[in-house]
Amino acid sequence: MQISVNNLSLVRGILAGNSALGPSTGALEFAGNVSSMLAAMKATDTQRAAVGWHGMSIDVGAGVGNFVDAVWRPAIQTASLPAQVAATINTAKGGAFRTGVEFISATAGDNTTPSAFYTLAGGATMNARFSGAHGASGTTVSLGQAGTATVSFSITSTAPNHVVRVYGYVNTNVGQAARYSLSGANTRALGDAPAVTTAAPMTTSGRYWYEFDITLANTGTTTVLLQGPSGAAGVGGWLFAGVDPQYDATTPGLTVHRLSQSSQTLATLVAGSLDSTDTQPAAATGWLGAGNSTVRADQTSSITSRYGLAGVFAGADVNDIISFGNGAGAYNYGWTLADHERHLTNYVNAMAARSMPVIFVVGHLRHTATPAMTGNPYTQSEVIATYRKVARASSNAAFIDISAQWGTGTEQARYDAMVADTSRWVASEAPRYVHPGTTGHAFFGQYVANAVMAAW
Repeated sequence: MQISVNNLSLVRGILAGNSALGPSTGALEFAGNVSSMLAAMKATDTQRAAVGWHGMSIDVGAGVGNFVDAVWRPAIQTASLPAQVAATINTAKGGAFRTGVEFISATAGDNTTPSAFYTLAGGATMNARFSGAHGASGTTVSLGQAGTATVSFSITSTAPNHVVRVYGYVNTNVGQAARYSLSGANTRALGDAPAVTTAAPMTTSGRYWYEFDITLANTGTTTVLLQGPSGAAGVGGWLFAGVDPQYDATTPGLTVHRLSQSSQTLATLVAGSLDSTDTQPAAATGWLGAGNSTVRADQTSSITSRYGLAGVFAGADVNDIISFGNGAGAYNYGWTLADHERHLTNYVNAMAARSMPVIFVVGHLRHTATPAMTGNPYTQSEVIATYRKVARASSNAAFIDISAQWGTGTEQARYDAMVADTSRWVASEAPRYVHPGTTGHAFFGQYVANAVMAAW
């Protein structure tokens, strides 16, 4: 079976167990390990399904509209590589497109400025990143018990009974969630959220995740205001993580939720990849060290288990993982290739414990002459091969190398071929391109989607 992706041929993926560790094929390999995830995406002509997408700058939309430090804004929600995967599958299956959960954090590593989607008032502030269990943006907003702090956002509904889903957690007060009010096209006085029927503990930390729905019966623009639970001040509160602005559990289609931010390597991407043998970097106090296993497990659960995911894509921008000259790469922490393999194995095992299949997407190469590549103890090809090795050895991971489509030559030759069509790349990064432009995101997104559809 062959399908065409922008005039490139893509062959059907190799199923789990059918291939020795050799060169990557560019197709979805070890697809038998993720059969349930593939089946869920295949069935989106008749039902709703959601998947998550972990990854670094390219995987969260850097380059769309020449915007590099990616915010999960509407343009990126609809034009990024993950969004193009969803759009391509939805087009093929006749499903409706949804943009997924909106973060509270504005930009990568920023724990002070909220996304323009949200307005903070009444003394509400964003909590420090790495401060405990939290959502994918690395931070939350505390809405204290009986406090004045609020988070608000506006939703424009084009059809009646538009559903918004709110995500957050409490530290100790089981059964409590935020209060909310509505103004504009829909009105509601400040009152308790709908009854929360499940109090799902993250681990043994005493933190409990909740989500609740707000139904906007009338069309038009409605402002939603969230405030902490009623009760005695100082008892505790509710921590806001984000909202799905157009939650839809019934209309057939595929939703992709972004689960990370730009510049997040695997360590900060999902802390469950680390273990007690890792040295904690100074910038990640309270997060990665040997004494923080509960925090790591809580964060892993918070960005996988709450969204009803059928599985996760883990996009590995090899250019970031291998670089170390700019402080962003994992090599800054002194991690070897064997450490990467251990972290990836921890990651797929952490996902398996949560019944999450994983599809690794790797292959955005960095120019080999960049300073970040000088003196590296391992090559980009070796990192890619490590992802493939871990996927093959797992029970729940598949693998696709998008650099394989550019031939089997040297890394430099593959990089040159990848960026030969400069219209696909951010022009300001010439001559050593790193981020694909809007057309590049469409190209790679459609390529990955077609690899998935060829394998199901």
